[in-house]
Amino acid sequence: MIGVHPIFGAFLVGLICPHDGGFTIHVTEKIEDLVSVLLLPLYFALSGLSTDLGLLNDGITWAYVIGVIAVAFSGKIIGGTLAARAMRLVWRESFSIGVLMSCKGLVELIVLNIGLQARILSQRTFTIFVVMALITTVSTTPLTKWLYPPWYHKKLEQWKRGEIDWDGKPLQPASTHQSESLVQIQDSKIRRLLVYLRLDSLPSLFTFISLLGDEHVTPQSQEALDSGAGEEISKTPVLRKRPLEVHGLRIVELTERTSSVMKVTEGDDYARRDPVVNAFRTFSQLHDVAVSGNVVIAPEDSFAQAVVTQASKQESDFVLIPWSEVGSNKEDQSVPFKVSPEDRFSGRPHLEFIQTVLSTAVCNTGIFIGDGFGGVASAEKTRPNLSRSVSNVSMRSHRGTVFPPIADKSHMIFLPYLGGIDDRVALRFVLQLAKNPLITVTIAHLNCAEGDDEIVAVSGGNLDPITPASVSKNEIDTEITAHDTSLLASVRSSLSPELASRVTFTELSVTVSSAVRQATELAKGSVGKNPRNAGDVVVVGRRHPRLSAISRTADQTSTEYDMQKTVGVFGQAMAMSNLKASVLVIQAGGSEAGQSLS
Repeated sequence: MIGVHPIFGAFLVGLICPHDGGFTIHVTEKIEDLVSVLLLPLYFALSGLSTDLGLLNDGITWAYVIGVIAVAFSGKIIGGTLAARAMRLVWRESFSIGVLMSCKGLVELIVLNIGLQARILSQRTFTIFVVMALITTVSTTPLTKWLYPPWYHKKLEQWKRGEIDWDGKPLQPASTHQSESLVQIQDSKIRRLLVYLRLDSLPSLFTFISLLGDEHVTPQSQEALDSGAGEEISKTPVLRKRPLEVHGLRIVELTERTSSVMKVTEGDDYARRDPVVNAFRTFSQLHDVAVSGNVVIAPEDSFAQAVVTQASKQESDFVLIPWSEVGSNKEDQSVPFKVSPEDRFSGRPHLEFIQTVLSTAVCNTGIFIGDGFGGVASAEKTRPNLSRSVSNVSMRSHRGTVFPPIADKSHMIFLPYLGGIDDRVALRFVLQLAKNPLITVTIAHLNCAEGDDEIVAVSGGNLDPITPASVSKNEIDTEITAHDTSLLASVRSSLSPELASRVTFTELSVTVSSAVRQATELAKGSVGKNPRNAGDVVVVGRRHPRLSAISRTADQTSTEYDMQKTVGVFGQAMAMSNLKASVLVIQAGGSEAGQSLS
């Protein structure tokens, strides 16, 4: 009768579309560009042409406008707030939901246009309701940000998890964490690993998981095999000791497109269908590693927060983040070749993502800059040239290169040890990797020359020097000598004979100004010597009490300076020095790092 049947007809068409297998998301991706670029602007233009603000020309009419806006706000906010409060949400959170409910949007304009066309609404009444819809819609964003800011959301999440009380005070005394000795923290093995899954870094991540999770198979005794129960024992599956739990985190960018928002609503189903997560689960299960996977859909500026939040929820001991092969947070598979180091290390969004993760880390964190680790052949550094070939057959005659299995699955790891909490965590990480018989380790202890006055203290949260220089050189020397020298001596004496045969310690006298250069030269002489193995790694600490991110010099490019601020002086030198090896930059996380360096 009044012409509302198009609304219900379109609604029923969307209702009958199946949600299984992401069908609705794929349909939306096909039609949303046409709707948002062409049809939606035309409809809003039509609504604007039907609106005549000139009819709001007296005080009585404006009183009606204010009254309609007040009723619209109060009806939606009160109703939404009470409903949210009934679901045991806090009052401020409930008010935020009520404000979100007051947003009118497109459906309001559709109903108003139908009422105008059916002559149920006059032109003036239509204009009043359009003004109400605009005001309530525009005010939704600032009101929601005022009621529910990010700091309040973080506080509320911690309060719901029982970490703090309502006043923001921690429920668990800080002394319980500070009472743990630094040696106990460093001696703890990695048992819960959080991995940031990227499609271009899966081979390297898989190799790391297999090396960390590898434990010796418990052998069966010869007496048991010779006894009559041998046949019965052989039927029992051999259990491997796998203390490692790996949680894979896949982050998909949330955009303003409708299909992207629909992925959030179907997050659980999307995680089950994601090919990267499924490949990660399959690999981990085949290697007897306890595994879980999750897909988080978030805007690009919230990627770092998503990583830190997942690390806190999973109570991870270590977070492994691969550096993008193309220098971007987005996984652009249209670039099949390896980009130049300048492009790979100069992407501003990716640099900010890494910096934010490291500055807010809740546990030990590693940034892995891969270069052929896992035996994957390195791609060409430039775009490959097109070659012309003559053939009477079709393109099927062009066969791809066949890579033989890796005969030498060994790895060489090099660790330059200068001192500090990050180097101590890196040392423990390397020793845990060294328990795998395929790994050989070289640890170079860099002894700074006595009387070197160039020592600069760095703060716990970043690489900037502490200003003013409140930490004296003697205090830093005492901290380094007390912890690092004794730690290295105890580690060397406690190594098992089997492990000592594959772990080599060297001593090198350096100055602060020459430590990076000499460590880089020593790394070039230690790794990359066997091109047929499964790849080598240089492991470095991000921060050092003796070194800081120096001020930018005249001959230093902006990329080198930004890399120093992101992964440290050693990390930048190793990553950009054409080493034939990957680089792993490790930073200690939690309150222990700040306590040791502040």
